[in-house]
Amino acid sequence: MGMFSNRGDAEEPEDVEDEERRCKETIGMGLDVKIKLERLIFKYTFAENTKGANDEARLCLKSVDGSGWDKCEDYNAFVQELKGFWEQRVKENGAKKLRVKIVFAEEDAMIGKKGRKYFEDCWTKELCGDGVEVELVELKGGDHDSVVDPSKGIMGDMLAAVKAGGAE
Repeated sequence: MGMFSNRGDAEEPEDVEDEERRCKETIGMGLDVKIKLERLIFKYTFAENTKGANDEARLCLKSVDGSGWDKCEDYNAFVQELKGFWEQRVKENGAKKLRVKIVFAEEDAMIGKKGRKYFEDCWTKELCGDGVEVELVELKGGDHDSVVDPSKGIMGDMLAAVKAGGAE
C-alpha cells in the first residue's frame, strides 16, 4: 500500500504469505515491520516542514517560472528522437537494442487511466522502431508508490537485468 492508497489492508492469505517471503528476501524484514515503517514514514513526512516536497511538486507541475521538463515536455517527440538514435546505433555499430521496461500500478491516483493510456500510446512498437524494445508491465495490486517497493520484486528484477548487462 502506498501513502495515498484508498484501498483497505485486507489481502488474500496467500498474497500476505508471498509478500512476507518477498519482504524478508528483498529488504531483510518482515511484512509487519515494513507496514509499520511505511506508516511512520507518512507520519514523519508531514510532521515537519515540507517546503522541499512542495517545491518539487510545483516544479513538476511547471508552476515555477523557468521550469520545464526538457526531453519529457513531449513524450511523443522524445520517443521519436530515441528511436532514430537507437536505430542508427544498431545498424551502424551492431549495438544491442535498447530495452525499456515500463511498470504501471494497477491503481494509480497520480496518473490515472488517461495518463497511462497516453504513455502507452507513446511507446508503441510502431513508434519505437527496430532499435527500441519496450515491455509494459502492470503491478497487480500496486499503486503509484508501490511500483518502486523492493519487496514487490519488480525493481529487483530490473536492477538484476542492469547488472547482467541487460539480459534477463
